[in-house]
Amino acid sequence: MKAKIDAESRVVIPGTIRNELGIKPNDEVIVEKIADKVIISKSLSPEEFLKEAHLLAEDIRKTKIRKIDPLKIKEIWER
Repeated sequence: MKAKIDAESRVVIPGTIRNELGIKPNDEVIVEKIADKVIISKSLSPEEFLKEAHLLAEDIRKTKIRKIDPLKIKEIWER
């Protein structure tokens, strides 16, 4: 989906995407540059972060991994 950058260098996130992600006016987002891309992600509240971390820990326990590989954690997190 395309979006334009206005004269003040702002980008409007399309309403359909904001609604799907639950992003509301004045919410914080995370902006990252990865290679030649700009990634805008919903920022997690401390409660949401703890919930996601707990679910990730459960997924790691289910795999019975003895040695934790950061790339494996990333793979599980992105599912």
